[in-house]
Amino acid sequence: MIKDFDSLETQLADAIDAYDLSAIVHISQQLPADAPEEWRRYVLESGFLALLSYLEYDQMCGKLSDGGLDFMDEVIEEAEKFYGSPLPFQRAQVLSQRFEEVEDTDTTLAQVYLRQAIAKLTEALEIHPDNSLARSLRARLYDQQAQLDVENAYTYWKSALDDINKLEESIELKLWILYHSWEKPNPSLLKAQELAQKQFEVKIEYQLTMNPDLIWQLLEGGIHILEGKDMPELKEAVSMWLDQSLDWYNPQAKPSVLRSAGLLLSGQGKKHQRVDYLDKAAECFEQFIQKEPAHAMEVYYLAEVWKTYADILDKQGESGLKYIAKAWLVYREHEEIVKINFSPLFHYAEFMEQLYYRYDFPNRPSAEEVLSLVEEVEEAGNGHYSGPGMIQVRMALVHNDMDTALYHLNRLLLRFELLIDNQIKTMYQTLPKQSPEILTDFLRQAVDFMEEITPNYCYDPKYSQAELNQLTREETKAAWQNRMKELRQTQIRRRNYEDQNPIV
Repeated sequence: MIKDFDSLETQLADAIDAYDLSAIVHISQQLPADAPEEWRRYVLESGFLALLSYLEYDQMCGKLSDGGLDFMDEVIEEAEKFYGSPLPFQRAQVLSQRFEEVEDTDTTLAQVYLRQAIAKLTEALEIHPDNSLARSLRARLYDQQAQLDVENAYTYWKSALDDINKLEESIELKLWILYHSWEKPNPSLLKAQELAQKQFEVKIEYQLTMNPDLIWQLLEGGIHILEGKDMPELKEAVSMWLDQSLDWYNPQAKPSVLRSAGLLLSGQGKKHQRVDYLDKAAECFEQFIQKEPAHAMEVYYLAEVWKTYADILDKQGESGLKYIAKAWLVYREHEEIVKINFSPLFHYAEFMEQLYYRYDFPNRPSAEEVLSLVEEVEEAGNGHYSGPGMIQVRMALVHNDMDTALYHLNRLLLRFELLIDNQIKTMYQTLPKQSPEILTDFLRQAVDFMEEITPNYCYDPKYSQAELNQLTREETKAAWQNRMKELRQTQIRRRNYEDQNPIV
């Protein structure tokens, strides 16, 4: 018998990790008769329902084996026995997943599962009318039923619309139901859908006057839908909302809203080559930086906005140097905070490298400035990232300094081995014809070696970053040659073992 909550918590966690339904049932049976109601609730939610959520996730990822949905039904059955009441919402979730398995192969069975799931959700909503998850799922299923049952499409779609109109959230679902196109249009449905769209847009206009931040939820939902499906009416609405967002201003906006708005606008500015979107994105990131002390990534986002702005102008035949200068100024003004975080610091180093190559840029950084920053990045990364070393290789090659380039390549190979095989192969395949023979031979040898030992290779580097830093250039070169010999010998031993112990 379970006597304390800590024991209950530990045993349930172990059972969940093992996907062991029988263990959860056993635990539920060991609860003392006078156990607090909180214990029983914990067994239900952190035991049976937690296992169910794990299985649902595996199903969505395609990792659940045959019979997995039957197992989910078993979990629900045991949960209902323990709880003493039906769990219609969970039943509906499994039925909706059964529907998804057959919707493309068996329309008749798919509709059976839909009707059963909708009935279970209706049952759940009768018990708990404010269950937004159940109402949201029912709206989705009504909409899917409308797409399968053409004769009754209007009735099912109207039911879906009724459900979403009772939900405050679920903006993306609402947009999908209101704007998606139909393979076999029903005139009555199309007329009703057009009217619902107009009513929604009027209502949204009013809501935006009360809550200007709502524009970003609309745009995020609409853009996400359009990334997967072409919907002309929604595309037109999103374009309208994007233009409206240019007038958005909220001095009390939370940093999270400003970040989301800036990222959305910068992405759309790049996609549509719209500098007005980029101007607004920059405004959002600048406002974020003023409000939030930990703004390292936002400095990078803002610099990228100005870089994109410069690219657009360059494509239009104008000079984008002014905006490249603005990007550099952003980094310099916030260099101290950028250096706290590896990711924006590395992006800063990449930007400095690109700037160094721009001979048309006045007062571009010196090679020493770039390399000094790269060394800081390498130290901040503590040998976990190959990017800083690749910058050092490229900088050496630009100056035709083969000794330094090969030194950094040897260091990278010692630290990352086959983890950088694509980078090494790409470098070799894109070498200019006039490249020095010593570089060509080195890269060819590295590529051939990687292909040779790829089977059964396991990453287990011999040197840490600190150990590499203690090696001279000659020692580094010798260390990589020795490491190749070791890895070849390991491969030979593995092949011999496999030959002597074949899998029957």
